[in-house]
Amino acid sequence: FDRGADNFEVYCRLLDQCSDWVIRASKLDRWVLVGPDQEQMKLREYLPRMKTLGHYELQLRARAKQKARTATLEVRIGQVKVPQPTHVSPWVRKRKQPSIAMNVIEVVETNPPKGVEPIRWVLLTSLPVDSWTKVWEVIGYYEQRWLIEEYHKALKTGCNTESHQLKTKDRLEALVGLTSVVAIRLLQLKSFARTNPEKKARSVVPAVWLRMLKLAGKLSNVSDLTVGQFYREGTRKSRIQHARARESA
Repeated sequence: FDRGADNFEVYCRLLDQCSDWVIRASKLDRWVLVGPDQEQMKLREYLPRMKTLGHYELQLRARAKQKARTATLEVRIGQVKVPQPTHVSPWVRKRKQPSIAMNVIEVVETNPPKGVEPIRWVLLTSLPVDSWTKVWEVIGYYEQRWLIEEYHKALKTGCNTESHQLKTKDRLEALVGLTSVVAIRLLQLKSFARTNPEKKARSVVPAVWLRMLKLAGKLSNVSDLTVGQFYREGTRKSRIQHARARESA
């Protein structure tokens, strides 16, 4: 999870489910217990004390007002126990959960370009971090969050899932079960359009999709469309339809 899941109750629920986790810390000023003497300090104060394990490079794509670059990242590891905070839900208070042990990985960019905020991730995990291979696995899990965010965007925006305003869990689960398949196909198509835009669309998408696009866009010939052209045209039509739906609503 990203920082929104950095919550003591989430950790309790994960323990109940016997689930491991990788969660980006959001509360660096929280109190933690460290070392054999269980010294209490703020997480922010503990991070500089952690062991440096190694370095690696990460290729970053260009973003708004930032050029593409190769970032050199330093990796540090440590161990903490997170005690129950003062303000918790009645469920957590009734549970009387003792401090939860977890590992910490800090990934921080060294020597970032002038004027650029350095990359910094503080990851809390139940997974072992006693070797570079295991640490790299945890970092790899977190790096998938961009793909997960793209999936959620495809699910919510591309499939317009939230507009249905369903009120019960069973109905929402059924809808998401259907739209999740569509969202995955949208992600696959987007990936094709980025990596191999000149590939013929008919070799990637079902023929019925091409016929639907032809009818929706009043196109004379869709058989020779490339993946890139198909994706752009389909995205444009989708935006138009969503705009019309909002206007009619």
